[in-house]
Amino acid sequence: MTTPFDLTGRTILITGASSGLGRRFARIAVAAGARVAVAARRTDRLAELVEELGDGKAFAVAMDSGEQPGQAPARIAATPVRDRVARQ
Repeated sequence: MTTPFDLTGRTILITGASSGLGRRFARIAVAAGARVAVAARRTDRLAELVEELGDGKAFAVAMDSGEQPGQAPARIAATPVRDRVARQ
């Protein structure tokens, strides 16, 4: 896949990455040279995406960006999927 931009050396957080546009954007960002932190509620799908994107190019975080009673919106659960940790 060719891209019109270079994201080499960048790390990008992509929410909603378990399907649809978020999943597509993760693929595009990695193709452009970025590492991605993919976040969503469906951790099984995130684990599949991380494996597809390749070792060292992505890591997953369980996240629910919906508003819950007593919590601020976009609160991250901070639960790494498959114990992958990004280092920059």
